[in-house]
Amino acid sequence: MKIYLTVIIASIYNITAHTQNEFKKESYWGIKSGINIHQVAFDANINTKIDIGYTSGFVFKYIEEKGHGIQLELNLQQVGWSEKISQPYSYTRHSSYIQVPIMTQFIFDEGNKSYLLHLGIYGSALIKEKEKINLPIDYNPLKDSRDLPSWFTNGKDIVNKNVYYGQSVDKITEYGICAGLGISWHTRNAILQLEIRYNQSLCNVFDPKKYAIYSSKSQFMEITLVYLIGK
Repeated sequence: MKIYLTVIIASIYNITAHTQNEFKKESYWGIKSGINIHQVAFDANINTKIDIGYTSGFVFKYIEEKGHGIQLELNLQQVGWSEKISQPYSYTRHSSYIQVPIMTQFIFDEGNKSYLLHLGIYGSALIKEKEKINLPIDYNPLKDSRDLPSWFTNGKDIVNKNVYYGQSVDKITEYGICAGLGISWHTRNAILQLEIRYNQSLCNVFDPKKYAIYSSKSQFMEITLVYLIGK
């Protein structure tokens, strides 16, 4: 009886040990760099075009169980917008932010290669702005208010309403959602990761009470290469 009991206990111990050793938790640290394809989505009569900026930062990746992990980052992001204005005039604003994304990572392994899905949120803080202004005197993109709702304009003439040129943004901190797809290649103690990620701000850049713009939200697509070491 004692022999049988010993065998059973040993078997349970071996199964438990095997299960625990089946997957070892992994942690990685590294850096990232790439480009942002960005714009601000305005509801008013402001025609913007896609612009390109930079992104770089530090990355921490923790794989808690097979197929699932988290990824935290501390990034420097350049976003903003350019406006479509008749030549030879132009307007561009570039804003640099410190951004902190927190994302859940789903990992689909295929040998030394993995496919990735990221879902998460981010917060960011403005650290620098730069404008390039070449506009006609008294230019105002909001002079035609026909497309603005009557409840917003309230019958007021906004032709001479002060616009944002030369003014800092009203919201220096913001938050939003992000989602991305990627692919990674593994060596013994390192990961090389390529990712495309979409970021959508949930905050207005400009205060609707100051300008005839009741929605002005940043949106950008980042394409980055990440190098991580650890285990």
